[in-house]
Amino acid sequence: ARLRAWADTFQAELWSLTDADRLSVAADLSDDAADRLADLGDDAGVAKARLVRAATLARLGRVGDCEIELDLALGAARAAGDRRRTVAVLGAAPRAALWGPSPVARAGGRCLDVLRLLRITTSSQAVEATSIRCQGMLEALRGRFDSARDKFESSRTTANELGHRQGLCETELFHGFAELLAGDPVTAEPHLRAARDGLGRLGIGTDAGYASALLARSLLSQDRIDQAEELAREAVESAGQNLRTAIASRSVLAEIRAERGDFDDANRLIGEATNLVEGTDVLLEHAQTMLAAARVARAAGDTDATHAATVTASELLSAKGVTAQLDDIEPLAIPTD
Repeated sequence: ARLRAWADTFQAELWSLTDADRLSVAADLSDDAADRLADLGDDAGVAKARLVRAATLARLGRVGDCEIELDLALGAARAAGDRRRTVAVLGAAPRAALWGPSPVARAGGRCLDVLRLLRITTSSQAVEATSIRCQGMLEALRGRFDSARDKFESSRTTANELGHRQGLCETELFHGFAELLAGDPVTAEPHLRAARDGLGRLGIGTDAGYASALLARSLLSQDRIDQAEELAREAVESAGQNLRTAIASRSVLAEIRAERGDFDDANRLIGEATNLVEGTDVLLEHAQTMLAAARVARAAGDTDATHAATVTASELLSAKGVTAQLDDIEPLAIPTD
């Protein structure tokens, strides 16, 4: 029974990484495995299963629930006296803080807390690199792009030294995203392409699709419409239940269709993205969807819809504590404190 529960945990982890259509099944399977392992008194197994479920819930856009699972995983890892698994759980906390509903300042504090705890207890260069690249992304959201680049370089150096290929790909993804926020799609492109290609080679298709969606946005901003459309369509088709990929790919494809004058399809795609993101706690993705909606409406000459979408985006960005100027659409300026 114990081996069967562990096997189910690893099956759920494999699906979470590679099969975007089975994320809900993976979440349920890892939850069931955690309950069975708890009944068997296997605290290390509970920690592993809860950690897998946390990662899967994050991909489903349920970041608040992900953080609850991480707390359960941390308690189980400590009960087992398993330092390695405790470190693994701590390594997931900065990502949840970054992408979830926590305001930027609080998320940055969470990253620093993880670093302090690691240095007091068990050192882990890999987890430190994760926390530092999440801090880099948070710095970008504050508009502090030079600081962000420094942190990405630090994380990249550590990932290279450790031979941690997934961590290296994530660093490239974050760096590319930050350059998009900085308004430099040309600089963003090689980072996003490296992330997409690297994650694809590793077989982590659930995250490679998100990199494709961001790369499509970089190409769209450079007026390379045909290439952007091919990547965006590819990302939509591969998104499955991966919420961030599904939202980002539909949003950028909607803008591409608007650029071509196909406003019916653009509005359909924006509607799908909006329906997916509403009711989730991924504030940054929700804001970006509203900004995409504003661009589509502006291209169609709909002033009222442009204003309404911009207002909603500004409110979401304020709730997340974002102070970087993410878009050139007025009338609202993003709060600066």
